[in-house]
Formats: sequence, C-alpha cells, structure tokens
Amino acid sequence: MDYPNELAQWADKAGTPLAELQKEFDAEVEKLQANHPDWSETMLSTRATKIIYSTVKAMSRSKAKPYDLIVIGVSGTRDMNANKRKSLLQMYTNVDERETALIGVKGARVHVEIDDTTGEEKLTVVDDRQMIEFERNGQKQSFKNKNYGKSLEELHIRDIVAIGMQSFEDEELSVLRISAQRGSATVAPPIGVPIRVRLNKRDDGPGYMDMRTAAVTKWTAEIDVDWEFIDGLDLTTSEGLYELLGKLPSWMQVEDLGDGLDDWHEANADDWNRVCVIEGAATFVGAEPNSTGSYSLGIEEIGSFDMDADALQGFAPEELKDFIAFGPGTEYRALVRTNKSPAWDSETNRPVEADPDTGEQEMRVQFNYMMVAADPDATVVLDEIDEIDEIES
Repeated sequence: MDYPNELAQWADKAGTPLAELQKEFDAEVEKLQANHPDWSETMLSTRATKIIYSTVKAMSRSKAKPYDLIVIGVSGTRDMNANKRKSLLQMYTNVDERETALIGVKGARVHVEIDDTTGEEKLTVVDDRQMIEFERNGQKQSFKNKNYGKSLEELHIRDIVAIGMQSFEDEELSVLRISAQRGSATVAPPIGVPIRVRLNKRDDGPGYMDMRTAAVTKWTAEIDVDWEFIDGLDLTTSEGLYELLGKLPSWMQVEDLGDGLDDWHEANADDWNRVCVIEGAATFVGAEPNSTGSYSLGIEEIGSFDMDADALQGFAPEELKDFIAFGPGTEYRALVRTNKSPAWDSETNRPVEADPDTGEQEMRVQFNYMMVAADPDATVVLDEIDEIDEIES
C-alpha cells in the first residue's frame, strides 16, 4: 500500500521524521485490517490517514516537543491525592474538624452515606470542584468538571531521570528530570534503551520536563543515537549503568554519606526533584517488598567497619527489583531522590522522640532509589551466600 502524499507535509509541520509517521500509518492500517477484514485498501488508507491527521494536528498545537533520550532512573508511582484523602478522613473522625471535612478543603470533601439496614456510615472523599481552572497562553480558562461529586480519583505520578536532547536540534546532551503524570505514569519506560518521547518544558529550570497523558507524549519506538558520551556502554546492564552514573555531572555527585549527603540535600532543598548519585556498600537487602511494594536497601561508606554506626536506609521500587539481586557487602552506585524525615530509632522501631524542652524533632536526610547499579568487581552473588549458609548449618 502506498503512503499518502500528505504524510511528508505533516511530518515537517510536527517536526517528526517522515519514517516515524509512515510507521504509525502502517500500524493503524494493521489494526484497522484486523477489525475490518472486508475493507478495501482505499478504505483502510483513508481511515488511517484521518487518524494520523488527528494525531499530527494535536502535536502541532501542543507545546510538547520530541526528545531523544535514554532513561537511567525511575521511581515507583505514587497517588498525589492519597494524602488529601487520608487527611480529610482523619479530620472527619475529629469532632472539632468534622464540619470542615464535610464542607471541603482544597477541592475535596467527605461525603457520608448511611446504610439503611445497619445504620453504619460509609465515608467517601469526593471531588468538590464544579469547574477546573487552568492557564493557556497567558489566558485563564475553565471547563466543567465531569468528576464533580464523584470519588476523588487517583492522580498517579512517576519521576524519571534520563540523559537526552531535543530531537532534530543541535543541542548538547544533558540530564533530564521528568515528571510523568496520570496515564503516562502507569507503565515505567524501558531503562537503558534510546527512545523518543514528546515532553513539555517546566518553569523550574533547564532539564525539567513534564510528560502528560495525551497521545502526543506517549513513548514511541526505539531509535538509534550516536552519542560519544555512552560509547562502549551497554546501558541495559548494571555494569554499563554503574559506569554511566560515575560520569554524570559533578553537581550530582555526593562526596560521602555523612556530611556530604546532608550538605547536598540542604543546598538543593528547594528543588522539587532532588536527584543525586551516591556510592557505598550494601548493609542489608530486602528480599520481600514492604506494605507499599518497595524494597529496603541499606548503605554505608565503602570500607567502613564501624559496628555502632547506623546504616542509611533507602527504598527501591518494584521496577528496580532485578537491579538489587545481590547480597550484603556489594558495592554500588545509586541514583537517589533525597528527602528529610524524622530520625528513626532502630531499637524502638519508632521515630526518635522530640526534645522535651524545645519540642523539636530530630530530622535526617533519607532517600528513595531511582537506580541501583552494582560494581561488577565488588558484587556479592546471592548463590555465594546460600553456599555459606549451607556449610554453616
């Protein structure tokens, strides 16, 4: 089947390679043929052309631009409405705050239904926004909220770190920090594979991007890149990623896991995506996920033999499970996102109590893993641990 002549014109308009549009055209024809085996080639071509036209038109109107990138770190997904839901339900249980919870806070409220048979209350946090306001091209706009009065939906988000550049532009390779939202956050992107995706620049600074739900920001087919920065590295392997993490910019590298990590976090405390590279040795590796689906992974300075020192603990999402298939003592580099939380008392397994005089809570820098890459020359293989256990038993 011949390609419609319009594809070349639309490719120029959208800043997309003609070959990519032709590939999408072929895919649409294949789907249509499967659903409509009795259609002629003309009918299939006409319908596929209309579908491609709609996609390209959305692309040309969107501020999203195509980027060539390689993902080197991902977080798990989190529901941005979870805390709002939890907070409102807690308010409802407090007599003094119950009225506020029923009236609503920040576009949500508690809705109560009474079971006619048992008289029990059924509590639901619902969306209380009749209109949704937003700004486009400097103009404030709004539209009717179709979810008004319905259960507050889950608003999923995923953090992604990549190296890349805008497609078809003469740009330097840089570190991109991407916030994938809603449908775009559902499936983690492939790690270590060159791909093309459309992204929106954020106002936070260079390299900050949004990936939204529209079709114009979906992951596309794998591509070929010729970047000297990654020559000789297989970034689909832990070994290749270990080398790459050591080559990332100096502003991302943390000198040590003590004052160095604290200083780095404080210097970047206002950064919404505080991502840095740490290096150390594993003190323990969680074999099973916790209640949130994450795996705990402890780390200390390489060569540290301080039996009394508390190891730092971070959490790796399910997406990194294969990258932490090693034993304690393994040395590794990791891409982490830092945060500050109450210091934890390992003996009581509770947060350290606040100072009785000042009421101040001791805080400690903690982190979530976005990539873990073991040093191939300092990896403790799990099979070796099993053999030792068998001998000792």
